[in-house]
Amino acid sequence: MSGTTPSFEHLRTIWMAMVGGTLLYTVVAYVLLLLGVVDAGTSWGPDVMNLVGSFAVAQIALALFLRRRLLAAIPRNAPLEERMSRYFTACIITLALIEGGGLIVITLSIVTGVATWALVGGGAAVVVML
Repeated sequence: MSGTTPSFEHLRTIWMAMVGGTLLYTVVAYVLLLLGVVDAGTSWGPDVMNLVGSFAVAQIALALFLRRRLLAAIPRNAPLEERMSRYFTACIITLALIEGGGLIVITLSIVTGVATWALVGGGAAVVVML
């Protein structure tokens, strides 16, 4: 492979950074909420978090569906470099969408002061990325 083609080491590094960042953000948000360091400045009810949780689940499902579509679109007779590049692109897009859904839920758990949602959002994102 040439120097411009991504390798599995690159993909693994990106994956570890995304999983690690989401996991770290989840732990920090949860601990801050448990210790009461964060003062929730909103009075949003559980309905908002239920809506956000549903959005995050839908985003994770969309990411997995999109990944399947992107992988299916890779031509079997394409050169190896192109197939590898498209595979890496599909993986990175999927990871980014999953991470985004988790980060939205974690952030809104900080805003609302609901520690459980930090674990739900971050935990779901990390588990799906694994």
